Amino acid sequence: MEFYVYNIYKPVQTDITLKKVDKANLNDSDPDLLKGASFTVTKYSDQNFQGIDSTWGTSGTMTVSDDEKEDGTYTLNGVFEFQGLPAGYYQIEETRFPDGYIKLSGNPRFKVEENASHELVVTLINNPDNLLRLEDDKLTIIVGNTPGAALPNTGGAGHGLRSRFQSATGTAANSWSGRTALEETEIDLTQLKREAGLRNGISFSL
Repeated sequence: MEFYVYNIYKPVQTDITLKKVDKANLNDSDPDLLKGASFTVTKYSDQNFQGIDSTWGTSGTMTVSDDEKEDGTYTLNGVFEFQGLPAGYYQIEETRFPDGYIKLSGNPRFKVEENASHELVVTLINNPDNLLRLEDDKLTIIVGNTPGAALPNTGGAGHGLRSRFQSATGTAANSWSGRTALEETEIDLTQLKREAGLRNGISFSL
């Protein structure tokens, strides 16, 4: 009588890839990639995303950056490799975004789990504004960015929005914003000059 013993290989870790694209190209099969971003992936202890699993990465996080070189080219060209992810729960943060684009908002989250073939794969569990897409290999996440210029700091150049507010004493008070981006329905009210008697609370609508 002969006996056969079969072992099933279960991977302990897997690697994932993030690719950065314009949101208009999110569903393209071979989109142009955006350069210059940086991502931090954080591993959490459980599905409630309360405690960070400090045993993974650097105190629970891993950062990969697409840096510009002196010759104007980039180190990663829009492709971000994160290695050694065990099963668990993760969150993505865009810590730097490409020029001419708006930072990815919300808290995109995914989990790494074992499938029926005993392979570790990715499942998206939080996808703000549907700007992430998981490719068929279940290990590559396409991340879309919304076009739009970042607003400058106080005093920066740009188009202005001048407004008048009524003070508590009835005196009109002028304000000036450093820049507006009306095409993105965003207003940055900086350099607000308050006059005597102007209430702290200010509200407005477009």
